[in-house]
Order: sequence, then structure tokens, then C-alpha cells
Amino acid sequence: MFLLGLVPQCIGHTSYNWALRFLPATVVSTLVLAEPLTASLLAHWLLRESVGSLVFLGGGLVATGILLVSLHGVAEPRNEQE
Repeated sequence: MFLLGLVPQCIGHTSYNWALRFLPATVVSTLVLAEPLTASLLAHWLLRESVGSLVFLGGGLVATGILLVSLHGVAEPRNEQE
């Protein structure tokens, strides 16, 4: 049980740290939101779990948000002092 928790955590954290070399932190932190969506889709596909329509609706909203952040990023805050 210990290794079932340790190995995925190590792989997950290592991949996020690796991604920070190439992507902005905003994009990497937003991609974390894809974990439950991916887990639901894999459970549906591999384990034949039933997925409700609200899960698909929420997943579509999350995927849209991830796409928007990935394409456009987050605007830098303006400095009012200038």
C-alpha cells in the first residue's frame, strides 16, 4: 500500500517539476485540474465505470479552462505606480 501511494506521487511531482522548465507556472498549475477528469475517463474506459452527464459537463468546462490558459496565459498585473 505504501508503494502504491509513493510511486505515483514521485512520478507526478517529478513530471510537474520537469514541466516547469518548459512551461510557465500558471499553465502547469492549471494542468493539475485535469487529474480528476483524466481519472474519470480512464475509469470509464478501463473499468467500465458509469460516468454521469454532469461529469462530462464539468470536464468540458475544466478542459475549456485549461485550453484558454494554455493558449492565452494569464495577463501580467499592471503596475499602478508607473
